Amino acid sequence: MVTINYITKGSKDKTTVYVRFYQNKKEVCKKTGFTVISKDWNAKTQLLNNDNLEEDKTEQNNKLNNLKQFLKNAFEDGEKKGVDFNAQWLEGQIKSFHDLKPIVDMDILTNCIQRYIDEAPFKTKDNGQIGLSTGRITNFKKFKGRIKTYEQDVFSGRNILINEIDAQFVENYKIWLLSKGNAINTVGDNIKYLKTICIYASGHKININPQILRVKSVSEKKKKEDIVWLTEAEQKTICELKLEREALINARKFLIIGLSIGQRGSDVLNITSKNIVNREGLITVDLVQSKTGALVSVPLNDMALEIIKDGLPYKISMQHFNEYIKDICRLAGFNELINGKKRLEKNSVSIKDTYFKWELCSSHIMRRSFCSQYYGRISTPLLMQMSSHTTEKSLRVYIGAPDYDAAKEMKKEMDRLKAEARKKAEELKEKNATMKIAE
Repeated sequence: MVTINYITKGSKDKTTVYVRFYQNKKEVCKKTGFTVISKDWNAKTQLLNNDNLEEDKTEQNNKLNNLKQFLKNAFEDGEKKGVDFNAQWLEGQIKSFHDLKPIVDMDILTNCIQRYIDEAPFKTKDNGQIGLSTGRITNFKKFKGRIKTYEQDVFSGRNILINEIDAQFVENYKIWLLSKGNAINTVGDNIKYLKTICIYASGHKININPQILRVKSVSEKKKKEDIVWLTEAEQKTICELKLEREALINARKFLIIGLSIGQRGSDVLNITSKNIVNREGLITVDLVQSKTGALVSVPLNDMALEIIKDGLPYKISMQHFNEYIKDICRLAGFNELINGKKRLEKNSVSIKDTYFKWELCSSHIMRRSFCSQYYGRISTPLLMQMSSHTTEKSLRVYIGAPDYDAAKEMKKEMDRLKAEARKKAEELKEKNATMKIAE
């Protein structure tokens, strides 16, 4: 049962109307957003005296009645969901009431996210292909789950509206995500998802706060020593490792193929005989990346060709693959202590600490090892094409590398200046010699 009453507070001439919300012996009081002339207020009816049926007073009374009914409806809806009817909830409902237009389905953030997910198979990506990748759809489903948890934790179950998302909202959401132990890059991704959904909502004529368009994401740049990858010697050790478990022998094939072609784990695990192409002796893996939709063709190195001589690996899940990679690297003796992050329990947050190298090995190590192994040794544009990095900067951040190409160009310039100085010295020496002869 709920009781909703109006009271006034303020000066003698003009007073503010407050709403008192009683529920289960709990009282919450908040400003309604209305002010009235004190002498016109009737405390008994909780409305303005309007014996002469003045138009402005009639309109004000209608608004007060509508707000009371709006709050009753919100209470009934929230009661079914187990909402905590606190001051923040009441303030949010009053704010919703004063919106310039009625709340529609896509005004609600989680509804908008779900609509975006539902339309994912028909969306056009930057490369012109139709349909978002499975990974991106999964990320938005997780994002929706986080928003629903945030609504429960911070808004007592009240739906967040799209037009509430401003710079301060993003800051509060960021602080909440960090308090839950989420990684900096996870927080940054969630900020990007918020912006994406707001832009999407704007395209459907939903009002958004322009501040969201100027909000910047956050990211964490890893130091070179904190990036885990396998050297060529370590890859050779894995190839030569004596394994007895069939599951590990099978997983090793996927691992060596992945290290050879530098693709994401989800794409490597989907490789079949149809992806292996022989072009006049050049054996390549041709595949369409699930994340970017890019078609890539990467040659298999000698280690990969050797490991699959007796056949390609059979299908396994990503979860098992990551477990097997750790087992293989542990058996290979990769016990170097390095910095990194690791989940100590299932569904827990990652804890930054010092671990054995094998503990930090997962499917990500394939692409990162490929890029780290070849960066600075082959053409950067070629490496970017193979690994599908769109910019050299993103490639360098990915592997924690300096700009080797700039260093090479600087070395060329230094050599040029040295050659010019040598040439000038020789010319001066020759000129002096000519002058002596002339004397």
